[in-house]
Amino acid sequence: MASINDVDCIKDFNVFLFFETDIRKKGVGAPKLHPLRAIPDSDGIEWWLECYAGGRNEAAKGHFSVFVYVKKAVKLRVTISIDGSSVKKSATSEHPAQRIGWDHFASHDELLPLFQQGKLRLLVQVVFYVPIPVMPDVAPLHELCAHVPTDFEIVVGSDRLQVHRSVLSLMSPVFHAMLTSNTVEAKSNSVKIVDFDIKVVEAAIDICYGRDLKDHSVGTYLGILRFNDKYSITAVLTELEGCLPFNLSVDTFCAFVQYATDCSRDALFKKLVEFFAVNQSKITPLPQFINLPPTLVVHVLKSSFDLETDFDVLRHASKNGIKFIVNHLEKPLLESLTSETICPTIRYAWKCSRVALKKACAKFVSENRDEIMKTSGFLKLPAAAIGGVLKLAHGLSEKDEEEVSK
Repeated sequence: MASINDVDCIKDFNVFLFFETDIRKKGVGAPKLHPLRAIPDSDGIEWWLECYAGGRNEAAKGHFSVFVYVKKAVKLRVTISIDGSSVKKSATSEHPAQRIGWDHFASHDELLPLFQQGKLRLLVQVVFYVPIPVMPDVAPLHELCAHVPTDFEIVVGSDRLQVHRSVLSLMSPVFHAMLTSNTVEAKSNSVKIVDFDIKVVEAAIDICYGRDLKDHSVGTYLGILRFNDKYSITAVLTELEGCLPFNLSVDTFCAFVQYATDCSRDALFKKLVEFFAVNQSKITPLPQFINLPPTLVVHVLKSSFDLETDFDVLRHASKNGIKFIVNHLEKPLLESLTSETICPTIRYAWKCSRVALKKACAKFVSENRDEIMKTSGFLKLPAAAIGGVLKLAHGLSEKDEEEVSK
């Protein structure tokens, strides 16, 4: 039976290299096939490029022939151009097809002056017109239920939002459990929310009702995500969270990474640390980065640069001028060294010229000389570090002896 379909446009783009030697040496009918490209979420569409540097047949001799092939027939549009030139051709199939291309895409005389270092870049864009079931736009929920009076209140400070109890139950398993049990909220037909401001709560509820989001600021948007996370409004959360990677920038990184950490968004966090690894020098001087919890920043640094220990982080932070992390990690070392931490601390203090930490190490060595000198870790330290800490420790010992003799 015939069916009514809508059309989804799926685009793909790729760059192919071809070489001047191909133009000069390949004969007529000698094809070059490029690897098959599979299109995700397209119901199995796969395509490849086939080029004939010397022309596909005798009629095309002296020309570059190029074709896009598709494994299964589909309506498509193909645009092929030579990067940095005016050479460009497009064609659209009126009916499902498995090939679009040109025997006479461009003559050798046109192409030869365009080669740079013996190479040309062929830019290929393919648009597939894929039939999909018609999905009519339905009126938003707030219009569909406008005839039903609200019967529940969300209280945020002195503000009250009027909502439908049934809508809350439908959108959130947390609200559903609350409203179908013998709870204060179920009895009073109201719930107090204290950990979100009215702007965030109202925007989050509006989205569930199908109303447009009015405030697109990062703070409000992330607040809506946190609200949806707390109340397990999964469908909305998944949809909204999908926009974050497209809005990732130096300016939004800190807010995004705080959200990803607080709400255990591992996949998002992975994308964020990949971004940070490339943009560290632009992000670390920002006030919003310096105001992040130090433990979070340590986690970001370890994840971004495959740092295993806090001492690895210390060296990295010292080298890259991330002073508040240096201070955060040095503080416990300055306050209390142990036999487990003394050797890596000495190594770090001398490598990164940390004066206060050198003195703390020397004091610990002076007080625990016999124990430390026997450890293999101490003997494996760089000679300059061993000599430096022993010299400082000796100076402290002499000073102590002078104090005793007075």
